[in-house]
This record gives sequence, structure tokens and C-alpha cells, in this order.
Amino acid sequence: MCLHVSKNVKVKFNKDGYATAYKIYKKGERRLISLFMGTRTEKPGIKKSNRFTTCLTNDEVLNKIVDLGIHVFLNKKDARKETSYGCPEREIVVPVLVCEDDFVAAGNFFIAKSAVFTKIEITKETWNKIFKD
Repeated sequence: MCLHVSKNVKVKFNKDGYATAYKIYKKGERRLISLFMGTRTEKPGIKKSNRFTTCLTNDEVLNKIVDLGIHVFLNKKDARKETSYGCPEREIVVPVLVCEDDFVAAGNFFIAKSAVFTKIEITKETWNKIFKD
């Protein structure tokens, strides 16, 4: 997934510096598999990315494209549109908690408003809703 950086796209953080974003996963038995990276998540909590800093590289600034990091959608509607392209019966949109301290950039993934973070969190409450026993 690649983000085209845009100053017109903003993440609306609350006063504590957090926001809800949305990530697409394939649902397996008691695990989630990231649609774009293929990484597995087998429990709730903080998920770290392959990006170690929130600073953009010179290439990212010049090209206005960000590849490294965890890509999320800024609204549920855009995320749901993306699920219709793959295997929608197994793909789910999961709300994730994002922190302003982990923010890299915001922009567009095709027409969807998106952002990139170094970390995201899947809360226990969200996990339990997904995997009701």
C-alpha cells in the first residue's frame, strides 16, 4: 500500500492525542491477517510497524509517497469500499487506536483518505467483538 501525501487530509486526534482509524484484515480462527502486508495478529494490543521513525525521508518528501509504516483508513466508509475488491466474505474492517506521537503522514490511497503510523493498537474490547465465543 502506498500513501500519496496531501496537506489537505488531516487526522482528527482527541485532546489526549488519540484517534480511531480503520484497518482491513482477513479473519482467521482467533487471528487476523493484514490484508496488505500479510502479517498475523493473534492477540489484542499494540502492533509495531517496519518503520522506526515518524520523520519522512528525503525521498518521501520529494516524491510525496510513503510506503513504510502501518497504513490505515481514516473513515470506515473508505475502508469498506476496499474490501469489495478482494474476498469480502473473509475481509473485515477493524477499528484501531492511533496515537499522535506515532503519526507519520496523511494523504490518499487512490481516493480513500488514509494515514501512516509507526504503531497501532487493537483494543481488547474490539478483539472480543470480532471473536465472540
